[in-house]
Amino acid sequence: MSLKLPPPLEAQLNAEAPARRIPKSRIVRELLEKHYKPNGGKKHRPTFGEVNGHLFGCFDGPKDLSTNPKYMKGYGRRSTHIAR
Repeated sequence: MSLKLPPPLEAQLNAEAPARRIPKSRIVRELLEKHYKPNGGKKHRPTFGEVNGHLFGCFDGPKDLSTNPKYMKGYGRRSTHIAR
């Protein structure tokens, strides 16, 4: 099997192999095995938290928004003003 890599990725692989004292092919195998974990052939689908974890806690607002009933006051009531 041959593999073409973009120059930056190839440079990383070329640097890591001697640093770890293992062949480049072993690194590629390790990464493929990590990516394709034995789970019935299905890839891991990341959760919302895994994908967007960097956003948690970065917005200003009340800390109890999801638990305090005072924020639900008037929610679901039909507004008398409807923009058309």
